[in-house]
Amino acid sequence: MNKKQKIISITSAVLLILFILWFIFDGVPVEAYKIAPQDAIKGVTVTGTVKSREDTLVASSIIGNIDKFYVKEGDYVKAGQLIATLVRTEQIGDVESALGRFDTAYWELEDLLTEPRQQEVEIAKVEVSKTKQKFSILQFTIRKTKLDLQDAKIDEERYENLEEAGAVSKRELEQKTLKRKELENTLGETQEQIDVSLDEIKQAKEKLSLTIQKIKMQQIKAAKGRVKTALGDTESAKARLDNFVITAPVTGIITDKILHTGDIASPTSPIARLVVPELIYLSMEVEENEMKFIKKGQKAFAVFDAYPDRVFYCSVRDIVKQVNPLTGTFEVKLTKPKENINLDVGMTVDATIITNKYKNIIVIPTDFIIQKDGEIYVFTQFGFWAQKTYIKIDNFDNNRTKIISGLKKGDIILKSVEKNKLKNNNHIKIIGDYKL
Repeated sequence: MNKKQKIISITSAVLLILFILWFIFDGVPVEAYKIAPQDAIKGVTVTGTVKSREDTLVASSIIGNIDKFYVKEGDYVKAGQLIATLVRTEQIGDVESALGRFDTAYWELEDLLTEPRQQEVEIAKVEVSKTKQKFSILQFTIRKTKLDLQDAKIDEERYENLEEAGAVSKRELEQKTLKRKELENTLGETQEQIDVSLDEIKQAKEKLSLTIQKIKMQQIKAAKGRVKTALGDTESAKARLDNFVITAPVTGIITDKILHTGDIASPTSPIARLVVPELIYLSMEVEENEMKFIKKGQKAFAVFDAYPDRVFYCSVRDIVKQVNPLTGTFEVKLTKPKENINLDVGMTVDATIITNKYKNIIVIPTDFIIQKDGEIYVFTQFGFWAQKTYIKIDNFDNNRTKIISGLKKGDIILKSVEKNKLKNNNHIKIIGDYKL
């Protein structure tokens, strides 16, 4: 072989190698997806939030400054449990004043019941005076004991919650309980003394009545009216005082303290949010065109933003078949997941409601499908080339499409890495497998 022939042979070999390399490594870059029939679940994927059927804003019935909170966020409270009190110094004074006016009116009436002979009444007056003084002291004692007992019960309840949370010792709680029991005993003993004192008053009154010569009926009637009015004022003052105590309307969890000590509370300014955890559900907003597919009892998978690596199981509990004209959606309520997790109202959740199950069908990623000029097709692999293949399809879910005809097991469909780059009979270069 002469020199010229050698050069030609070498050049031809190099060109052949370059052609082979070009053929293998050049071409339209595509991703490939291999067709394999599978069991599939069709679902509607939506986003929603955690809600509760009992989500209560706790508010005061009157306007006033918050004096003290007895709960914190996250506390589990029982219906009727003390949550907060408003500043009530003036109202306590009103109750005391009303009680004083009642006492005065009561004893004025007692004095008017008789017009005794002077000599006989002096001894009776001394006896009545003694019983009055004793009774007044006992009344003051029992009122003070009741207020102390109220505070002791509040302290005991607060220490019960603190002891459950591990913030105080059981011994400290027992001390509060002992104090409450001591006050209850004192209250009982004082009440017994009051009963005795009332008997003494009754006896003194009966003795004094022996000297009555005539009854001033008109004055007594007026005095009875004053007693009745004073009693009504006392009850009203006590009722107003109750308005300054805010309790839990239902049993649940304090999820938010909206106001703080010193803030002004009112019927329109709630102090806290109370949620019943047993009544929590998932509220999903679904497009109205999906309404015909959603049914009660359907299973669903839920993923919470707070637990992104876990999938929870729930089901359709209720369907609100009323479309919001602004969003074009309707509400679907899902049950709370059976798993024991901490869910707070307002959490965001993504859920897929399972509307159907299929056996051995072909579903492909929707973004492999091209619909143009009334034609529906995909590109399939034919050696190193792309081949246009016509298909019939049915909608499946948000990112997958069911194939009715046109593809079979083992076919490899192609998607251009660059949009609209792939054409029929293009030389291709597969750069990776598509992950659904």
